[in-house]
Amino acid sequence: MDLRRRQSAFGKNDIRGYMADTYKKPPKFDVEYLIEKGDYMTAVGTISLLEENGWVAYDYCDVWRFENGLMAELKAFVIRK
Repeated sequence: MDLRRRQSAFGKNDIRGYMADTYKKPPKFDVEYLIEKGDYMTAVGTISLLEENGWVAYDYCDVWRFENGLMAELKAFVIRK
């Protein structure tokens, strides 16, 4: 997986397509911190993805913004360990 490229997805179909291409098996998460303030929720931890040579661990940070009770925006950052 080339994590150096920037990807944007708009709508449920884009998200579903990205996930089908990226996650051949569901990722493994280890959440270290969940931080909530106002309309924002941030998760920090480790995500392991199944790649050609096996499971590979990455540090990750997801920042979600909610609007009217629905997820309105997600920014995700991933760094190989």
